[in-house]
Amino acid sequence: MYRLQVLCNGAWKWGICDYDTLDAANNRIMELAEVGIKAKIGFTTDLLN
Repeated sequence: MYRLQVLCNGAWKWGICDYDTLDAANNRIMELAEVGIKAKIGFTTDLLN
């Protein structure tokens, strides 16, 4: 599972939605980029560790 990290006030914050596929996560990053929001993909397991 994938979860986005979003740049917020100079710090990377974890998103609240999980994405089952890498394509779904990449599509969401493209949508956010259209409105000027920077995001990157992280693994849900990294959040829990």
